[in-house]
Amino acid sequence: FFFQAEDGIRDFCLSRGLGDVYKRQILSTVCYKIGQSPAVYAFEGAIECGGSSINWLRNKLHLFSSYDELNTIEERAPDNGGVYFLPAFNGLFSPYWRSDVTGKIAGLTFHSGKDHIVRALLESICYRNRDVIDAMEEDSGIQIKTIRVDGGVTTNPFIMSFQSNLLQKTLVKNDVQESTCLGAAFAAGIAAGIWKDTNEVATLIRRAKTYTPDASLKPRLDESYNQWKKLVF
Repeated sequence: FFFQAEDGIRDFCLSRGLGDVYKRQILSTVCYKIGQSPAVYAFEGAIECGGSSINWLRNKLHLFSSYDELNTIEERAPDNGGVYFLPAFNGLFSPYWRSDVTGKIAGLTFHSGKDHIVRALLESICYRNRDVIDAMEEDSGIQIKTIRVDGGVTTNPFIMSFQSNLLQKTLVKNDVQESTCLGAAFAAGIAAGIWKDTNEVATLIRRAKTYTPDASLKPRLDESYNQWKKLVF
């Protein structure tokens, strides 16, 4: 899913320039360019798969039939049962850039059930996002406080809550699920004179839901993240 970050003072989307590769190998990309104004660049944390890994779990392993089932995964699996999933179906992109790594499921025991595997995969999406966020903060020297999210995966309340707690950051879900399309419409509207500038269109963005982290969960989730990273190295 896509996200935009804030440090409590300003939106965090600027980078030093197109084509930069930072010490943690987070890329930069063109975020937008309006008229004759200079282009605005953004950090790009390329993640190889997110929602597509969920599709694989349903279509190839048949561990669930409806996406609605994933909304209540926490009821059926209160924890991951020690199961960890590395969604490296096409290697690992940011910040590892390793094509030799393949997908893995680790920690299986006789206690493990299909819901543990499903939960482990959903958690892995959040772990990969933490990889990118940690790298962005390290490269930029900016402590991100709030992240605006959109995309199909944001419809899952478990992923959003787990992601917020794992990052210890506030997540703000927009009322428009596909913000890329909305951004293109805003850019066209500015060009056509419907709106004056990006400051005006920013007032049109509405929040659908806000997820606030639980600080008491940080030690346990940090340990889970460190356990998951052992699958990478």
